[in-house]
Amino acid sequence: MSSSGWGQAECQSCHALYPRSELDRYLWCPDCATSAARGARRWGRVTALAVAMALVLWIVLAARPGPQFRIFWVAPVLVTYLLVARIAQTIAMGVYRSRGVEKQRG
Repeated sequence: MSSSGWGQAECQSCHALYPRSELDRYLWCPDCATSAARGARRWGRVTALAVAMALVLWIVLAARPGPQFRIFWVAPVLVTYLLVARIAQTIAMGVYRSRGVEKQRG
């Protein structure tokens, strides 16, 4: 047992031993947590871009705004992108946490 009283614990993703103070609240090491967050952000951005592009396509083809009103559609598309990115990132992080991630080598 270390002087802090925490000892060592196993990372729940890579199963390496770390001082307990270095693990997050889910018992993930910094490398695994960073890798999962990076992957979740990537999935969030890709999903949000696809949904925002579908919304833009709908606006152009179905709503057909006039030239003076096109600028008013920018805000809903931006808000959609930001909300979907956050929701998809949260879901992806949950998936990474439940399945674990492989550390990137090199």
